[in-house]
Amino acid sequence: NIFENGYQNPSKANLAELEIARICTDAILNNDDELLYKHLTPHLVQYMPKEVYNIVRKDTLVPLGSFVSIEHITVDERYSNRLYSMVRYSKLGLKTTFIFHEGKIDGLWLGYYDAAERG
Repeated sequence: NIFENGYQNPSKANLAELEIARICTDAILNNDDELLYKHLTPHLVQYMPKEVYNIVRKDTLVPLGSFVSIEHITVDERYSNRLYSMVRYSKLGLKTTFIFHEGKIDGLWLGYYDAAERG
């Protein structure tokens, strides 16, 4: 289970993983799939080829509106290998979920959030 994987101490957030999440958030926003893919596990690269990622990225970002700001990156309260990047746009927010395994991203989801979810 990539959500658990022995990471159940949120007080021990890995600073390297926080930095990778920041770098990869920038890569997603700037459409830099080369940089993003350097931080993915081989398993995720195989599961999510660049062509698929680029289609999903484009479809996800279309309804957001114009970029406002990167709000924050937080660690999940229960699993410290699960990080969330919150980026504000004019219409909706972009919530990216990163799941880490051995210092690399092994799970990546793009989703939305609204004003009620901002923390």
